[in-house]
Amino acid sequence: MRFRITFFSAALLLLAASAFGQTRGFLKVAVIDGDGAFNDIKNKIGHPPAVEVRDESNDVVAGAEVVFTMPALGPGGTFANGQRSMKATTDGRGIATAGSFRPNPTEGRFAIAVAASYMGKQGAAMVGQSNTLASSGGHSNKK
Repeated sequence: MRFRITFFSAALLLLAASAFGQTRGFLKVAVIDGDGAFNDIKNKIGHPPAVEVRDESNDVVAGAEVVFTMPALGPGGTFANGQRSMKATTDGRGIATAGSFRPNPTEGRFAIAVAASYMGKQGAAMVGQSNTLASSGGHSNKK
């Protein structure tokens, strides 16, 4: 009987945690810039994404490592380091920016994968963008 009460209590705790949409130890990664942006292939102008990282208590996380990764094939580009991925660290406001990147010559939509980690906690997000030959003026849905 004692085992059942303990098991039942643990099940209730897990159910309560999932009801709030968060499990202890996870990071929330919110895209704050670059989502929906159109990158200018002709002028080689890309729009670097930025994210905000918060913990399970909704506090900003300074010092988190954030990795931004472009797709291997199709539309995408390279970061200032000439690679498809780059690392950044969140500042005191919990914000990390990918820095500049150049779109490749392939038109179309793509997603930049974002992975954050801090003291064993992890979180992820995707940033949707498009490469275009048309002059776009650099539209971005989020700023």
